[in-house]
Amino acid sequence: MIDIGKQKARLLARQAELRNRLTRIEDELDEPVSIDSDERAVERQDDEVLEAMGEAGLSELRGIEAALERIAHGRYGICARCG
Repeated sequence: MIDIGKQKARLLARQAELRNRLTRIEDELDEPVSIDSDERAVERQDDEVLEAMGEAGLSELRGIEAALERIAHGRYGICARCG
């Protein structure tokens, strides 16, 4: 049997961790770009990696929020597709 309380606590902790990570990614992406063209190229590559990490984090965050909603409505642990 799933311990809903433990699962919810785990999901909330992961949600907070992801939100912190996404904030750090946003802050890094908002930093001013370098004047040096070689440095700008490296920064752009770094930005692409950060953007991909941000997208993955947002996707996981949406899944966590959906799971927390199912917990709140007493549907956690029941298949969302077939019931």
